Amino acid sequence: MHKKEMLESDLVRKFRKEEWHVLFTPPYCPDLQPIELFWAAGKNWARYLNTEHRRSIEKCIEDLRAGWYGGGAKEPADCAKLVLHSLKKANERISKDEDGILVGRIETGLTVKEGCGGGLLTSLVHEK
Repeated sequence: MHKKEMLESDLVRKFRKEEWHVLFTPPYCPDLQPIELFWAAGKNWARYLNTEHRRSIEKCIEDLRAGWYGGGAKEPADCAKLVLHSLKKANERISKDEDGILVGRIETGLTVKEGCGGGLLTSLVHEK
């Protein structure tokens, strides 16, 4: 109780030093978790290409990668847009909270840092 810093992980402390915000999301809410949206982009593209439901594991992996990173007619998944979509969905949930437990807006003061991790990883940074 007297040492609240012990409740934070080392990773969260490092992020806070960099002035990054850590947004914890509830379990089983894939629309609030950008990594789930990224996975969905790959899986949906692979499903779209597999109309006959017959392919090798190598072809499945190739289709998943095309869904994530682009290839052929498919544009790569835009991680910045996935993060912003998750923030929008979180704000929609907050605005629909009839009990008044959730207040505010999540993206206030937050932006998506462009080009982080070669387009695979996206960081939220606080604007000063």
